[in-house]
Amino acid sequence: MVKTYVSERSLRMVGKAWQIRAILRAYAGSDTTLHQFLSVNCHASSRRE
Repeated sequence: MVKTYVSERSLRMVGKAWQIRAILRAYAGSDTTLHQFLSVNCHASSRRE
């Protein structure tokens, strides 16, 4: 199981290397940039708190 920590300026994944590679490959298939991903997910996580 991969744990993902998203902050305003960083994305941290903790897990097995093959799991992280698979997730990064899935992210690479989308048209979203890292900046867009972080801004959307950082704001979404702050709304949940």
